[in-house]
Amino acid sequence: MTTKKKIKKSLPHGYLTKVAMAAGVSKSAVTRYLNGSVKSSPRIEKAAIECVLEYKNTITPLLNKLNRVR
Repeated sequence: MTTKKKIKKSLPHGYLTKVAMAAGVSKSAVTRYLNGSVKSSPRIEKAAIECVLEYKNTITPLLNKLNRVR
């Protein structure tokens, strides 16, 4: 699986806007990059990876707390 596909799969719904804002581009530019229409954009890739990491660092502790409550 390519990096773009991994990033796309890891991004939760609604995060395209966050990636676009972080990269300073439009949501459509992020979509084109992730779908492969744009071959290379280090700025979008970096912003997307940072958003995925931020999401995982936020959601994992919350899920762990929920699992302990059960």
